[in-house]
Amino acid sequence: MGRKIKKDYMQDGTFAELMESAEQALTYERGAREDYRVMQVESPKAPQRTPAGEAVSPESKTGYRRKHKKIADS
Repeated sequence: MGRKIKKDYMQDGTFAELMESAEQALTYERGAREDYRVMQVESPKAPQRTPAGEAVSPESKTGYRRKHKKIADS
């Protein structure tokens, strides 16, 4: 017999707010209303491909270098 998984459902008030926001977005995009506040966000830069055969080390990508501990011989 499997374990029962508890499901967390969205509350009615949160769902109503989400639906209202979706409706406002639709009416704005259709041009029905113009008085909504609009936030425009710039999209991130597209990733650049490295030339074929050129390897990229993780240190150069992240700027982070791993520190390895030396193990002493006993």
